[in-house]
Amino acid sequence: MSMMFFYFLKIIFDISTSKRFKKYKPHSIL
Repeated sequence: MSMMFFYFLKIIFDISTSKRFKKYKPHSIL
């Protein structure tokens, strides 16, 4: 359960970081 939580946080962090650089690509997260 905790792994899913950390994975969720990682996705949010990656999205926010990518938005900052305007390089958001959904497939790059996986």
